[in-house]
Amino acid sequence: MKQQLKLILGHRGYPPRATENTLTSARLALEAGADGLEFDVQKAKDAYIVFHDHTLERLSGRPDKVADVDAAVWRHLPVEIPELKDWLRALPRTILLNLELKEETLAPGDATALDAIVRAHYDPENVLISSFEHTLLPPWRELGYRTALLFDQRHIAPGAPSVQALIRRYRPWSVNVPVLYFQNVSRARATLTAFVVRQVYGVKVLVWTVNTEAEMELVWPYCDGLITNETERAVAFRRRQEPE
Repeated sequence: MKQQLKLILGHRGYPPRATENTLTSARLALEAGADGLEFDVQKAKDAYIVFHDHTLERLSGRPDKVADVDAAVWRHLPVEIPELKDWLRALPRTILLNLELKEETLAPGDATALDAIVRAHYDPENVLISSFEHTLLPPWRELGYRTALLFDQRHIAPGAPSVQALIRRYRPWSVNVPVLYFQNVSRARATLTAFVVRQVYGVKVLVWTVNTEAEMELVWPYCDGLITNETERAVAFRRRQEPE
């Protein structure tokens, strides 16, 4: 049986080529060979939108909080901000979509409305739900979705609950860890952690945001996929490591 290739997900699409979290950026990542996309979901005043920040400042220069703006504002900004339903129905239903739930505007109760949007416009079997705020995930697991524990420095700092404890609590499909983790631990520690997560618990390891070839070489032995801004580079790297 042919071994499954490690996944390559375009991080917010293909940001070096087009504005993050736009449909143009998404399509460019897929054209470059990505297996799927990682993108962000926020709750505006009147819709769920594909957007990373909790304010409009960085991409539009406006200080408004996303939660306070409606379509009369966000649809008429100089940057494209897709509504989630438009984003889903514009993409091939066969690719993996990693929806990152942003804790600034979303709560566990939003899962019901978001689930209805996903089921109306996409295939839930090809959706992975992730968040840094792990308490957002249980409703999705109950709805039958794959979930991912998203980690940053908060979750891997001294005194934080162990990865194993969080896996036992939330039973995710994957843990999505920063490349920084592998840069800061020994090879022996990385090997042990990856073995426990992948072999003992049967949970996949996805690493974000892996952009340079040196980073790809570092994490490749320990992961099941890369989340990257540099889709073309990652695809070429995988081709050298896992020739079809």
